[in-house]
Amino acid sequence: MEILDINGKQIQRNLQVKYIRTHTTGNVIDILVKEDAIWIKLDSSGLYYRSDYIEVIENNEAYIKSYKKKNRLRSGKFDVANPAVISDHADGPGYGGG
Repeated sequence: MEILDINGKQIQRNLQVKYIRTHTTGNVIDILVKEDAIWIKLDSSGLYYRSDYIEVIENNEAYIKSYKKKNRLRSGKFDVANPAVISDHADGPGYGGG
């Protein structure tokens, strides 16, 4: 059985696709056929989407590079400017306020 996107292009595992309703993009990690519907699971959200609303991203090489770059920037460590201090006072939040 050939799994096709909204434009008639073949969908396969490890292919970059986009869910057209929310513009969620990701890598296909699973394909499920259930009750005459085809569902595509994306690695970026962990959710299944109907293949009727999936579009194969044309230039997968460029997408993969930008995806890796974007995720590399997000995975960096962040310094906390003002760390939270938890009060041990029994009056709770707003203690001493007026």
